[in-house]
Amino acid sequence: MNINLVQVFIILLHKQYQNNADELSRLRRLLTMSILWASLPYSAFGQSDWRYWNELRFVRIISPQFSYHVKSEQRWIANSRDLGLHNYASGILLRSNDYWSIEANVKHELDRNESGWKPEWRLEFIAKAASGYKGFTFGVNTRMEYRRFKDLTKWRWREKLLLRRKVVAFGCQCNAFLANEFFYDFMEKNLVQNRADIGMTVPVRGAFAIAFFYRLKSNLRSDRWLHSHVVGTKFSFSP
Repeated sequence: MNINLVQVFIILLHKQYQNNADELSRLRRLLTMSILWASLPYSAFGQSDWRYWNELRFVRIISPQFSYHVKSEQRWIANSRDLGLHNYASGILLRSNDYWSIEANVKHELDRNESGWKPEWRLEFIAKAASGYKGFTFGVNTRMEYRRFKDLTKWRWREKLLLRRKVVAFGCQCNAFLANEFFYDFMEKNLVQNRADIGMTVPVRGAFAIAFFYRLKSNLRSDRWLHSHVVGTKFSFSP
């Protein structure tokens, strides 16, 4: 009986230590994420060709085949008071299997230029394909956008290539990713933008995750490609 009690005590002590260790690991991870999140905007502010981009996403999974989400994005230019863009979107995701899914969104965006804020309503239809090979996940997102401005409407095609792989960082399994996306404007009949991303998604606790990325953004202006550097964060919550 004494031996059994000692064994039970040791098991309970080990579990308590393991729980405390897991909690400390989560706290260290959260502290590291907070430092990175706080430092990224300031690394971009004050630089003429640098921007800070942030995304907030809430996803509610109804079933393995269906989920809905709301999302907001913001872009700052020179400092925390110099907001250049913000948008708000809601949509649904229909998943047929692990390889194919379709997403539809309604988005309202405000983009600031020299004359002030430029409002836009947008319908997005996205076909997604993904496949895995030797630990890598390859993805292709094909997006068609119907864009309605105050004085005109037009269509835009966006094609995004993704490469992801699970890696160990910050004491946990993270998703490192590479992505490249080009934008084709049907009214201008030309490629008008390209985005090349590299980053990492880090789970913080439960359904909460943070992604950090660097983006090289290129825009076509008067037959010239103008480049800017973007550092960004993405906060996602999926209960």
